[in-house]
Amino acid sequence: MNKKEIVEFKSNPENFEKEKSGIKCNTVRIPAPTGKGMDERFLQITSQRTHKIKIINSETGESFIRDITDVTIWKGIWIISWRDANEF
Repeated sequence: MNKKEIVEFKSNPENFEKEKSGIKCNTVRIPAPTGKGMDERFLQITSQRTHKIKIINSETGESFIRDITDVTIWKGIWIISWRDANEF
């Protein structure tokens, strides 16, 4: 798998457990501008180069990877959804 196909985000432990278990199959983000413009992760998603998301527990470093199923942008808020690993 090509690294450009995966976008990474950190999640606090409470949300991480919900996201990993499939209770919450999305992450909500507000892109913070960088010195070079928009955060590269959001550019990757919009360019269709990225098909997977890696969520990392911000305290333990544990992670999981899922297939991105939808990206909704509403008033500058990004909702990135994925398919639960237990689905199918």
